[in-house]
Amino acid sequence: MSTRGPALSFRRGLAVVFVLAAAVRIVGLDFDQNHFFHPDERAIGEAIVHLSFVPPQLNPHFFAYGSFPLYVTKAATSVLATVTGCSNPKCWSNPSEASGCGFGDGWFETAHEPDREAMAENSKRQLAEYKPACDRGEPVACLMVGDAIRSLGGSAAESEAAYAVACRGGVHACNQAFSSADVGRTVPERARKYQEIGCLHGEGLSCIGLLAIVPPRPLSLEILVAACKDGQKEGCARAVKQLPDDDSPQRLELLARGCRLEDAAMCIALGRREAGP
Repeated sequence: MSTRGPALSFRRGLAVVFVLAAAVRIVGLDFDQNHFFHPDERAIGEAIVHLSFVPPQLNPHFFAYGSFPLYVTKAATSVLATVTGCSNPKCWSNPSEASGCGFGDGWFETAHEPDREAMAENSKRQLAEYKPACDRGEPVACLMVGDAIRSLGGSAAESEAAYAVACRGGVHACNQAFSSADVGRTVPERARKYQEIGCLHGEGLSCIGLLAIVPPRPLSLEILVAACKDGQKEGCARAVKQLPDDDSPQRLELLARGCRLEDAAMCIALGRREAGP
């Protein structure tokens, strides 16, 4: 029996998948009209701007998504800038555009500061765009407002107020709210509350901050379990200590997670449970 028909259908289906995958990654890249409204895009862009191959400056000072994508983007933009003789990505498809968008003039560019004036203007637009929605209590809008206020050098109280709304609304902004709080030698209780909310929402930095407090701060079982699920073995260990010494599914799950995180004591305890009496 011929397999040509099924094989052809598979190839066509695979081609459709690739086209759709490419479309969702390419269409609408300029959704914010170059205003960098998405906070991660702005952070990634600034990290790439500070990279340089000659002289070597390969520390992006930003590691949320790993360094490899930043290096690949820097290399690609450097090649295009060298080939086209233009550093502005717009002129790669439209030569009439002026050069100088901050990605460098080729392989031999030097690291330099981004255009602070343009960034300030973008932040002002961002603030004006999202402030009304934030005033209505929309969490994502408040995250954008907090970022804009911080970028413009606004008061810590204003940025904290915006980040607090975003934090309580389930957006990953609790660590920003914490850092915007008036943190001195004695951390305000409200700042610690931001960390607790963030940890419960799966915000890793908040979990790490809570577990790093010396002496250890009493934390609820719910928060410790959230920290454990976030990959903090100390959270697993402290959560297990709050549970009865039995074979409950929750305790066994925490022991298993702690063991996977290379906590030797929890591996031993789990092994004893699985081995039985």
